[in-house]
Formats: sequence, structure tokens, C-alpha cells
Amino acid sequence: MKNWYDPQSISNPDLVYLDTWVYRFLIDNTEYTSKLFNYLLKNILYPAISDILLIELSPKQQYIEKISFLLCSLNSILVRNSYEIMHSEVENYPRKYYNSIIVPNGYLLADLFTLNIKKSLSSNQVGIEWDNFRSDSRKMKKKLEAVINNYPLGNSGKYVKEQAEEFAKILTVQWLSKEHPEFIKLNFDKNTINNIKIKMFKGLQTYAYYIFYKYYIGKRKADKISDFGDLFHLFYIPYCKLAVLERDQCSILRKIQKDSSILENVRIENIDFIKTL
Repeated sequence: MKNWYDPQSISNPDLVYLDTWVYRFLIDNTEYTSKLFNYLLKNILYPAISDILLIELSPKQQYIEKISFLLCSLNSILVRNSYEIMHSEVENYPRKYYNSIIVPNGYLLADLFTLNIKKSLSSNQVGIEWDNFRSDSRKMKKKLEAVINNYPLGNSGKYVKEQAEEFAKILTVQWLSKEHPEFIKLNFDKNTINNIKIKMFKGLQTYAYYIFYKYYIGKRKADKISDFGDLFHLFYIPYCKLAVLERDQCSILRKIQKDSSILENVRIENIDFIKTL
């Protein structure tokens, strides 16, 4: 029988991804924490803690004690960063990566977990990572602004959902060519690159579809740096059983779910899910 209190005894535990502001909501509205705790316990689910979450939570120095206690009390687990996940997907290609995204020693429970989280949240390195994170978000924003008009409209004169797969393939190849050039060089040439199985790269695929639905089909302006910071969270969602996100992100991902097989095994919810437990 699975024991929620001992995640190390479970092979590949089921994960939950909570957006940064969900944790802030729980800190400010503690009455919902026990309800979430009971839900996680009943369903044998564990919150996945990414480097992005820690970076985004770190500026709230006055909340470090509360954040540390909250993450520990919910039996949270540390997971790999997006680049490490992508590396694992590349290593397993053409097989789909099914293994855990949990980092070695990611089950840092009780006092040890709290100590490590507090240390991470308050360290100078996190401050540096925060600056790098903001810089990467700005670069992502500028890149999208520069290329958003380069992709052709559909036959109807507007962007349509049927173009999303092709767009995702192009973006996936571009990303892999930059981050894993040897992988592309060894496995593909100009005649075979179109045969790449993008479904094997679940994080990148989710990221690319989201970009297309929000900024191409949705005609949204790339005007907020924070929106591009949110994109880094997308890489984790395909590896979780449940994701609780802010309303806009939830709405876009649900549209993608409806129109494709992406995230077919992930439950996508907004804050109302927490409020109605």
C-alpha cells in the first residue's frame, strides 16, 4: 500500500505543480492549506518544487519561514530544472521519457527539507539567479517581438489551431539546435529533420503550443516581462498529474488540451480548485 508520508517508497510518485502565486495565496489564506493537505494525502500527490518557483518566491524575504514551513508540511519534492528535463528527453530519444523528474536526494523531508529551502531562499546565489531569470525573461520577450510576424498566416488570413503542430516542430528544432546541436547533427539532416518526433519533447512541445495559442491565435501583445517568466513553468506541467495555475494560463492550456493530445493526462485547474476543496 502506498504511504504518502514516505514518498521514497513509491516508484515515480505523482506530482502536482502549483504556480508561485498559489503558494502566496496559501500563505495569506492559511485556512486552505489544511484542505489542500488532505487532498494531497487522499490522492497520494506531491507538490513539485522547481528552481523557478524558488527563484520567484525568494524576493519575499519576510515570508521565508512561512514558505519553508508550507513546502515542508505539504511533503514537497524538488525536481530537475527545465534544461535537465530537456537533456533527459534528448538522451532517451526516440523513446519517450517516462522516468522521474525528481532530483537525486529530492525527497528532503522534515527539518532537513526546511533547512535546505530556507538556505536556498535566502542565499546570495538565489539573488543572482533571480537577476538571471529576469534577464532571460527579457530576452525571450525581445525574441518573440522580433519573430512574431515571420510565421505565415493560415489560408483564412488568420492563425488557426491546425498550424500549431507545425509551429511547435519549428520552435522545437530551433531550441534543440541551440541547446543540443550535436543531437541534431548526429540524428538529422535537411532531408530528415521534418521527421523529428516532437511529442518526445513534452516540455518544449507544451511551451511552443502555448506561445502559438497566446500570441499568434490570441493576438496578445508581448508587453509584460512577468508573462515570459511564467513560460518557464510550462516545462514541468506535462510531468505532473495536476497543475493549479493562474486563470489566464489555465484557460490557454485548457484550449490546447481540447484541440490536441498534449497534456491529455494532466488535470489543469485555477485557484477555484483550491477554494472549493
